[in-house]
Amino acid sequence: MQRGGSAGEQLEPDAPPRCGVLDGRECDVGAYRRAYTSEYGSIRPFFYSVHVPSRVPRNEARQAILDLALNHLASRGAANVHPKEICEALGLSKALVNYHFGGRDGLITEAMVLGYERYVDHLWDAAQAVAADPLGQLLAWIDAQVEWTTQNAGLAAALNFPFMASGLPLSLDESSVERINAAGRRNFENLQQLVGAARASVRPTEGTRVDPVQVGLDSAVIGWMTLGLSVWRAGQHLPTQRLEERSRLGVAWEHVHAEVRAIIER
Repeated sequence: MQRGGSAGEQLEPDAPPRCGVLDGRECDVGAYRRAYTSEYGSIRPFFYSVHVPSRVPRNEARQAILDLALNHLASRGAANVHPKEICEALGLSKALVNYHFGGRDGLITEAMVLGYERYVDHLWDAAQAVAADPLGQLLAWIDAQVEWTTQNAGLAAALNFPFMASGLPLSLDESSVERINAAGRRNFENLQQLVGAARASVRPTEGTRVDPVQVGLDSAVIGWMTLGLSVWRAGQHLPTQRLEERSRLGVAWEHVHAEVRAIIER
């Protein structure tokens, strides 16, 4: 199913919808896609493209191993992250994985934590790409999460299902737990800031007097709704793969935008 945009324009089946008009203002979510779109006309994969140099300087070996491990984790899943393959591709000794990360589990843990920290930055950057439009920024944050989860399904599975995803370490060290929890708090604080700004923009008479408890509740609901759409779209949910509803993901995306607008306006 293909949805049309303006007259004569065609959108891809699952393209993020335009926000439409709110209080006479068109929400420019398209600015997110323009900022994060490659010359090929599609959203750039976040981790997939990693330059593998012919020779890695010794002082750059740790970062090179980590970057390629993150690439494999995001694109293949944790079970298919193999230190031997990574080191061979980089022309490095596999012993460096033990030296820098303490082994395979340490490498995957570091890649997962770093990937999540970059993900949080990526969502915020996507929102800020929509200038001077608080509601558009919130919707761009949502769209960025759906796109990122789709294109980094291996890392998303590790983060969303840490006790069930194959190939993950059985436990994380305390430092890694603290880092990932700090990034999670920052991500939710970012979402609350976007929700609060959007609510204030549609209630100019209230100014900055937005109820923080309501903003927190609204942010949680919006976050859960976005996560559900992201996981369903990225994971190719097995029980529903052949249902007709799978072809309506673009419509579902539009409904998520509509529900978010309703939450912000009420």
